[in-house]
Amino acid sequence: MATSIFNLAKGGCIQYQTTKPTTTNSDIKPILVFVHYWGGSIRTWRKVIAGLQETYPTVAANLPGWAGSILPEGDGNRITIAFQARSVLDLLLSLPAELKGRGFVLVGHSMGAKICMAIAAMAVGEQSISVKGLAFVAPAPPSPLVLPPEMQDQQRTAYNSAESATFTVTNILSSRDLLTDEDVSIAVEDSLGGSKSAKEAWPLYGMGEEIMIPKGSGMDVVVVAGEDDVVETKQRVLGEVVEKFQERDFRVDFRTIDSGKHLLPLDRPDAIITAITQHF
Repeated sequence: MATSIFNLAKGGCIQYQTTKPTTTNSDIKPILVFVHYWGGSIRTWRKVIAGLQETYPTVAANLPGWAGSILPEGDGNRITIAFQARSVLDLLLSLPAELKGRGFVLVGHSMGAKICMAIAAMAVGEQSISVKGLAFVAPAPPSPLVLPPEMQDQQRTAYNSAESATFTVTNILSSRDLLTDEDVSIAVEDSLGGSKSAKEAWPLYGMGEEIMIPKGSGMDVVVVAGEDDVVETKQRVLGEVVEKFQERDFRVDFRTIDSGKHLLPLDRPDAIITAITQHF
């Protein structure tokens, strides 16, 4: 796995990692692009990537303000969904032509899924990039959600200390029995490591943004939801993601995962690997 830095046009940078496949039929496979959740990083996807990298080329990015990615300087920078989507899309546009020619499957988890929706919409106007499919894991919906002030405050402080981050990871996002010690350690470290602006952006305004879904023209979308997810419930995912994408002429495969909660890339990476390999 190679680690690189992509410098953003207005300052700051995105740290990203790539893998190259080793199997003989891999030259026909699209590039899988992994976008993490609020509080995550490239490492959130490590189990999923490990199960796919022999067959697929992969790109995984740390979003601006998280892990090794740096925000542009200036107090007025808002880490909107649009800004994050544009940053990842510019990274993809910078890849060599022989790679871009494969096309991309955008794989997003929670907030990352909403960012992937925005990338797909932006890519419609880009002639040099082709989105071949979408895979959403415990996705935040494209429609806006505005939390009451007290809930905003709770989310803003979820990653303020090791104690609060550990509670959030092991009681809300997942369950302690579903995670290894390494899973918990990495998830907590990533949550604490985000910048203050990145931690506050999602609950304050990111989840309140609306993403306009492009016309699907029969494109495949895989949507995976945890049976026991209390953050993005399977009912909400069905009504606000699956049905909305079906209305826009996407071909949607909706799967619910037994014993899975919100942190599915760590809880049930096997289910995500199966869903991707069966469609793409």
